[in-house]
Amino acid sequence: MTLILIFIVATTGVLWWLFRSERQKRIENAERNAPLPAVDPSALLLEERWQRHASPLIPAEIPAEPETPESMATAPKDEEATIDQAQDASTQTVEGSEPLPGFNPSTPSPSFEHWQEQLKALRDAGALDAALTLARAHFPRQHALQQAAVILRQLVRQGIERNHRVDHLLGELYDTALLASLPRGKEQPPLEHFGANSAERYRRLGHARLKLLTKNDLRHLHQLWGEPEHHRDPAAPDAT
Repeated sequence: MTLILIFIVATTGVLWWLFRSERQKRIENAERNAPLPAVDPSALLLEERWQRHASPLIPAEIPAEPETPESMATAPKDEEATIDQAQDASTQTVEGSEPLPGFNPSTPSPSFEHWQEQLKALRDAGALDAALTLARAHFPRQHALQQAAVILRQLVRQGIERNHRVDHLLGELYDTALLASLPRGKEQPPLEHFGANSAERYRRLGHARLKLLTKNDLRHLHQLWGEPEHHRDPAAPDAT
């Protein structure tokens, strides 16, 4: 009998505790979700009034944009014209890489501060012929020679994919590497000083001292002209 009374009292206590907990949770939720009381604007600080005035519900006055000088306003049009001209130039076939009509590589566009930026823009636009023409205009600068070699490799790859002849491109790639191997700081001899054409220069000088050429370049040159007769330093007195 005593055990039954203890069980009843314990059960009643647990139920009462659960009821009180649930009731307390309801009261807290009601207080949390209750709307905030209205704020008297006169009781706000000056900074708080300004923040409320500039809230997204009442957009603050947007200051007028400064006037753009006429010279700066025309710069985007010049840049678009340069890229459009470059894209037109890129439609030429890989067979020809002569200077393009109407394109003066020695006069950079006014929308570019340096010829290297203009060359990069032409490459990004896919105008490889125009980019190559611009690089040639800055020979024998080392960066121009390196960029010309990269562009010529792209043109060779495109020509092979389209089943076009790439002999002249490989010849120009070899001559570009030959120019890059000549010493800096002195007047460089013309390419004809080493041979009448690219094939003859390749046979007489070889490629061992031409660091600008890659293994893939040499593979193409071997397929085109075979093994050279000699490997000489173009800067040596007996190179000719």
